[in-house]
Amino acid sequence: MDFRVSLRSLIVLIVLFFLASCSSAFYKKQAIYKSERVYVYTLAEADYPDDDEIRPLLKPVKPLPAGSTEGLLSLFTYLRVEKKGLIGASTYPVFYKAQLAEIAPVLKDVIEAGQPHVRYLLVTRFDPFNTVLSKMRRNTMLFWTDGENVHLVFGEIHTELLGDDFINDDKWIDVQPVNLRKAPEDTRLLDSTLYSFEKVGDFTHLTHIVIPEKEMLALKPDPRFMRSDTAEKPSPEKSPDGKPGEMKGDVAERLKKLEQLKASGVITEKEYEEQRKRILSEL
Repeated sequence: MDFRVSLRSLIVLIVLFFLASCSSAFYKKQAIYKSERVYVYTLAEADYPDDDEIRPLLKPVKPLPAGSTEGLLSLFTYLRVEKKGLIGASTYPVFYKAQLAEIAPVLKDVIEAGQPHVRYLLVTRFDPFNTVLSKMRRNTMLFWTDGENVHLVFGEIHTELLGDDFINDDKWIDVQPVNLRKAPEDTRLLDSTLYSFEKVGDFTHLTHIVIPEKEMLALKPDPRFMRSDTAEKPSPEKSPDGKPGEMKGDVAERLKKLEQLKASGVITEKEYEEQRKRILSEL
C-alpha cells in the first residue's frame, strides 16, 4: 500500500515537473508566419528570457528600423559555422543562397508589421545538397535590436533532421529553447570583423553575435556568396587540433577512419551509419 502511494506520488511529481517545464516562456511563443520551410515566432520581452541572471544583462528591446530586412539578409551572407564531428570539424555557410530567397519575403513582412516589445524566433529547414542521401538541416535563431546593437543568437545550426521530419510537418518545428548563456558544445560561428561575440559573465557566447545597428543597415551582401550558383560543399574536415597537413577531406580516408572508430568500439553502429551517410551526402 505504501509502495503504491509512493509510486503514485512520484508519478504526480514527474507530471507536475513536465508541465512546469512546458510552461516556460519559450513555449508560449506565438507563431506569426508558417510555411513548409520557414516559421517565425514572437517572444514577449516581458516574459522571455525567464532567466533571472540573464534578464538584467539585456537592454530593452526596440523596434527594428526600416531597412532591417536588407541589412539582416546581407549579414546572413557573411555567416559561417564550424561544426565538430567524430573525426574532425567542418565549416559551412549558415544560410545558402536559395534558402535566403525563401527567407527574404518572410522577414520583410514580419519586420514591416513591427510588433513592439518582442524578440523574434526564426526556424528554418533546408537541404543544401539535395541528394538522395542528404537530409534537411534546421537552424533556430533569435533576433532583435536594443536600438544600438542588433543581436542574433543561434540555438541550432545545421541540425540534421531525421527521416520522419520530412513527413511529419509538425515535428520539425518542435525546437528547444535558444540558450542565451552559451553556444552548443559542437557548434560555433566563425570570427568576423563585422560583428563581435556577446560576453555572458566570464564566458564568450560563440553563437550570439552583436553588430551595431547602423553598420548592419549599411551592410551589403558578401560578393563571394552572391556569385555562388550552388550550395557550397563543406570545407575538408580538420583534425581536432586543427594542425595543417592533417586534413581529412578525402572521402575514402574519412570512411576508413570511421570504420576504425567503429571496430575499436569508440562509436556505436548507429553513430557509424549516421556519420557514413553524412560523409557520402557530401559527394
